[in-house]
Amino acid sequence: MAYAFSASGHSTDITAAMHWLKARGALTVAVTAAHASAPLVDLADTVYRLNCSDEMAAPATKSFTAQLFAAAAIAGYPLAQAAEQAADAMDALVPGETVKSLATFLQGGRTVAWVARGPSCAGALDAALKAQ
Repeated sequence: MAYAFSASGHSTDITAAMHWLKARGALTVAVTAAHASAPLVDLADTVYRLNCSDEMAAPATKSFTAQLFAAAAIAGYPLAQAAEQAADAMDALVPGETVKSLATFLQGGRTVAWVARGPSCAGALDAALKAQ
C-alpha cells in the first residue's frame, strides 16, 4: 500500500512515484486537499481528502498541517489528544508576549536553527521553510 501526499494533487514527482508503485501492484491512496480532478486523484485507487480550506499563499500551512494529522490518523495516533495539545499551545502563545518577543529577538538575525527528532522533524522542516 502506498500513500501519496500532495496538497494540490498536481505534484508531478509524487504522481510519477505513485504511477511507478501502482504499476508494481501497490494499492494507492492519494492524501490531498484537491477538491476536483487532479493527476494524483485520477491515478489513485482511493482518495483521503483533507478537509481544509484553500491556501492563500505558499508555503501551504493548512494543508501541510492537515497532511500531518492525516498521516498520524492512518498510523493510529490518538488525534483528539494531539489536537487538544496543539490548540492549548496556540491558545497560550498567541495572546501573550512570546510571539512578539521571539520576532524581536530574531529581527536582523542571520541564522535560525530548528532542532527536532522523530515525528517532530516534519514540523521543524515546515517551520524552517516558513522562516525563509
